[in-house]
Amino acid sequence: LYKKLKAGNDRGAKVESERKMESMLYVIMNELLNRCNRELPPVTPELLERCALLFAVDTSEDFKMTNIIKVAMADYAEEQYDVLVATQTKLTVQNFVDRVRKEMVRIEVYEKPDATVMCSEYPDKPAVVKNLVTFDFYSLEGFAATHSTGKRRFHETAKVEQTVCSIYPRKLATC
Repeated sequence: LYKKLKAGNDRGAKVESERKMESMLYVIMNELLNRCNRELPPVTPELLERCALLFAVDTSEDFKMTNIIKVAMADYAEEQYDVLVATQTKLTVQNFVDRVRKEMVRIEVYEKPDATVMCSEYPDKPAVVKNLVTFDFYSLEGFAATHSTGKRRFHETAKVEQTVCSIYPRKLATC
């Protein structure tokens, strides 16, 4: 998360203060709600790019977070438009900021994938199954080679949840 934010600051997404960020978001969200008022689709690529820039998200690389921001913007427009039309109250963006930051932390901290787990038998192949008796990780070929005969034949397995790159099997998939 630190490296992504630093890269965002280096790209020019540096916002000096929270207050300045909120004021920029007010402008973006106001445009979003004006589009709703004209019965146009609320989120445009330009608005999404401007909003992602404020959160230091590189839209050309971080597709998951970009999509989360896009959905959050659409949800925000849907929620706020009816409220603002009915009550004529001032627009608030703090809930939007909190939601996006919560998702950023969830993705970058809680769901951060570890390195690729490789096979115990064939170290060049990524693991697909875990032996629940010996707690070793195996590719399908490695498991078949070591567990085809004897007592190991009856060992139970669990599926390993990891998506690896088809070209570079030691790296996790990013696309």
